[in-house]
Amino acid sequence: MKTAIEIAEKEIAELWGSPSDQPTYTQIFEVLERVKPIFEQQIIDAFNEGYRNGEQETMVASKKDVSEYDDAINYFNDNYTTNKETLK
Repeated sequence: MKTAIEIAEKEIAELWGSPSDQPTYTQIFEVLERVKPIFEQQIIDAFNEGYRNGEQETMVASKKDVSEYDDAINYFNDNYTTNKETLK
């Protein structure tokens, strides 16, 4: 399974079909928007896998204790969203 970054990298590279091609900001932004849900799901899956396997002590990514996150969605929203819409 490819990561969201690998997918985005491949799609953006494909926008440059030849050395004279220059993708627009909009095209690149569309690729990033398309892979965003994949990224979100990969973070949530990684949290769940680590937490359920008893590895939560090694997953502390901030000063917050991972045990305070009652589920992966809260973890994602607390660590990977800003003033934008959060996952539900």
